[in-house]
Amino acid sequence: MSEWKKVLLKDISSYSKDRVKLNQINLSNYISTENMKPNREGVSTATSLPTAKTVSGYSPDDILISNIRPYFKKIWFADKEGGCSNDVLVIRNKQQDQVDSKYLYYSLFTDHFFDYVMTGAKGAKMPRGDKEEIMKYPLSLPPVSLQKKIVSILTSLDKKISLNHKINNTLESIVMNLYKSWFVDFIPFKDNAFKTTDLGEIPVDWEVGRLGDLVSVQNGYAFKSSQWEKEGTPVIRIKNIDPPIISQNEVAYVENNLKENLSRFILNQGDLLIGMTGAEIGKCGVFYRNNEAFLNQRVGRIKSNVKDINTIPLVYIFTGLPDFKQKVLDRATGSAQPNISSASIEDIPIILPPKWILNDFINKIKNHYKILILNHNQNYNLELTRNYLLPQLILGEIEVSEAIKKVREVITNEQPEPSVRI
Repeated sequence: MSEWKKVLLKDISSYSKDRVKLNQINLSNYISTENMKPNREGVSTATSLPTAKTVSGYSPDDILISNIRPYFKKIWFADKEGGCSNDVLVIRNKQQDQVDSKYLYYSLFTDHFFDYVMTGAKGAKMPRGDKEEIMKYPLSLPPVSLQKKIVSILTSLDKKISLNHKINNTLESIVMNLYKSWFVDFIPFKDNAFKTTDLGEIPVDWEVGRLGDLVSVQNGYAFKSSQWEKEGTPVIRIKNIDPPIISQNEVAYVENNLKENLSRFILNQGDLLIGMTGAEIGKCGVFYRNNEAFLNQRVGRIKSNVKDINTIPLVYIFTGLPDFKQKVLDRATGSAQPNISSASIEDIPIILPPKWILNDFINKIKNHYKILILNHNQNYNLELTRNYLLPQLILGEIEVSEAIKKVREVITNEQPEPSVRI
């Protein structure tokens, strides 16, 4: 620790003053507060471009931070050139011989940094960080060789998280394309005779049924706010639905001793949940954790009700179709605050094949569904490990060798390989 230095952010970095012309940016390299993901999950593709002639510019290895509502913890380490909105701070390493840029990024990745930004933020409804105060953020700076070792440890976790995301995106694409082939284009059944129905032409031995023919929807329990605790059994609320998963951020808790009387509301790994009111109505996500949690009111659990067949993998695909939410809204009551009942969800029409075809399709996709869940669960554990090690590593409170051991333990947890015939 004697070789560590205490510095301020302004000592080793500065805000980029680069400007780029509008014709130099596109949807893939434009960053705004809208396409920066909360909770430090990087960025997504922009949906629109600004109309200004120029925007702020960023380069590879710059650190981009959303300066609106800093408590959302939006941060990204740039891996390309591009442009961003004025509400995105671009922090650039100005001492690359003494500071590893990725180490600087991880130093600003912590809860401590975002808490610091919030203490100096201005504005009540839409707080913004104070740019001068942000540059006064204190940092611990070890020798560059140690910085690189710390970066290597943390990057190994992030690479595994990214790999799991890519695998899941591929699996999502596979099962969606297979569903379209079977249930929309009927490619395996194109030589069959077809009949006309309210949902279009379908094979003669298929039927137009209801979602309730495959699943039932269970309402959650109406916990009172007075029951919330700081720890205990998690309660999944409607705000936790973050398609295609159930987010574990900001869950509520109730006392563990409620389990016996409320056992029917305890969730299981792989459960599919749906929002039943407000802005989240029709949103669906998978509960991927392998720990117990309660189902709260305004959230429905979708349960298979077909004998000898778990229909959830199929219904998971169906709820991910672009028009599913509209089908829910069409059956909802209330305008300002739409609500839908379990019965109305179960009444949504769906094309049903003969049971042997249904079983064959689910057998093809069920392992994909399992891998999706396990990868999400592993990513949760990887993120917990990273967020646990990060502050200790950058403060020198844990030996590098001990951190490497912990990383190996979580990364080498065995994951089953997909073995589904497509």
